[in-house]
Amino acid sequence: MDQQYRANHLVNLAILSCLALSTVAFGQALPEGKGKAEFQRICSNCHTTALATRATNSADEWKSIVDEMVSHGAQGSDEELANVVLYLSTNFGPKSGVAGSTAAPSPAHSASSQAAPAASPEVDRAKAVIEENGCGACHRVGGKGGYLAPSLNGIGARRKPEEIRVAIVSPQSTVRPENRQVQLTTREGKAVVGKLVSQDGNTVQLVDASGQTVSYSKAELRELTIVDKNPMPSFQNKITGQDLDSLVHYLGTLIEPDK
Repeated sequence: MDQQYRANHLVNLAILSCLALSTVAFGQALPEGKGKAEFQRICSNCHTTALATRATNSADEWKSIVDEMVSHGAQGSDEELANVVLYLSTNFGPKSGVAGSTAAPSPAHSASSQAAPAASPEVDRAKAVIEENGCGACHRVGGKGGYLAPSLNGIGARRKPEEIRVAIVSPQSTVRPENRQVQLTTREGKAVVGKLVSQDGNTVQLVDASGQTVSYSKAELRELTIVDKNPMPSFQNKITGQDLDSLVHYLGTLIEPDK
C-alpha cells in the first residue's frame, strides 16, 4: 500500500513539473491568468508532455502537490506559490474544461519535429513510458529531466540489461553515497533539496533542482539531513510486458554520459 501511494504521488509530482510547458514548443497552449508567470518560472523543471494537459486536480490537491515540490527544491515566496496553486486549480481543475485539450504546437515546433529523424516504434514507446511514469521528475534523459536522481544518460555503459530491469521493478532500499540527497533548512526557513556533491565540517555542496551547484555554510543552517534511503518506488505493477522490455532495451542503448 505504501509503495503504491508513493508511486501515485510521484506521478502527481511529475504532472506538476511537466505542466510547465516549454515556451518555445508549447507556449501558446497555456491559458492566460494570474499566476501563469510564477508557474512558468517556478515549476519549469521538466520537459513537455501530453500528460500535462490531461491533469485535473482540486485546489487542495494542487496545493498538496505544490507543497511537495517545494520540499524537493522548488523555490518561491508564499504569495508566488499561492498564485501557482490558484492558476493550476483555475485552469487545470475538474471544472476548468482545459484538461484533455490538445492544443496545436507552434509552427516552429512542427518544423523541428518534421526535421528530426524518425525513431523506431520501440524507442517511441520507451520514451512514452518514461513520460507517463514521471521518470523525468528526478532523472535526466538526453537534455531533459530532473537532477535529484542519477542521470540515465550512459546507463547502458554502466549497467547490464538485467540490472536495469531489476532497478525498475525492485529498486534497492538504499542508494550509493554518490547518489545521496540532502535536505536542508536555512536560518531564514528556506527549504532546499538536492543531490549531495560533498561536505566537510563547515560546508555542504549540492546540485539543486534547477541543476545549479550551490554551497551552504553549516553554521547558517537550521537543519541538515543526508538521505540514504532510496525514494524511488517499485514499478513492478506499473511498467510490465512489452513496455518494460522496450524501456530496458532503450535504456541499454544510452551509452553516452552527460556532457
